[in-house]
Amino acid sequence: MRSRSAAAASPFRRRAPLLLVLGAGAVAVAATLPLAYLGLRALSSDADARALVSVSTAIELVIATTLLCAGVVAAALAIGVPLAWLVVRTDLPGRRFWGLAASLPLVIPSFVAALALLGALAPRGLLQQALEPLGVETVPELNGYWGALLALTLATYPYVFLLSAAGLRSVDPSAEEAARSLGAGRLQVFLR
Repeated sequence: MRSRSAAAASPFRRRAPLLLVLGAGAVAVAATLPLAYLGLRALSSDADARALVSVSTAIELVIATTLLCAGVVAAALAIGVPLAWLVVRTDLPGRRFWGLAASLPLVIPSFVAALALLGALAPRGLLQQALEPLGVETVPELNGYWGALLALTLATYPYVFLLSAAGLRSVDPSAEEAARSLGAGRLQVFLR
């Protein structure tokens, strides 16, 4: 039978190192400073600051953010899952190349990708300059919601691709063949 002192000395009951606690506390304080500043500004007599955190504005921002998140998830799934299926489950020529190419956006820092996207799709950007000889004088601007949707989708679909490819590799192809031989359609096999 273990004594109380032995249970207290178990490795699961040790105290966290002081340096780790201080570091975590500093990160927590740094993360809450912007929120505290916003709260103090809202409580001040400045009407613009109150309007910044008003209920209607906050609700609009929450709705816009939720729609953006849903759009990015849907678009990343629409790109990543079929691409993973093509690379893992088909005899696509150059499968290794396409698998590597689909993962390349993870190598590019996000700010570099955003600047490249702006340079390519901005008014008088590379895309418009390339299309001018074909008679296209203007391209639609990708600002606001649609620009954010495109940028975030291009940044996040590789995660969906890699996770889907790993999941597809873990499923035995003979199980898919058995389901097909039992009469399940391609879509039904894919969804299960």
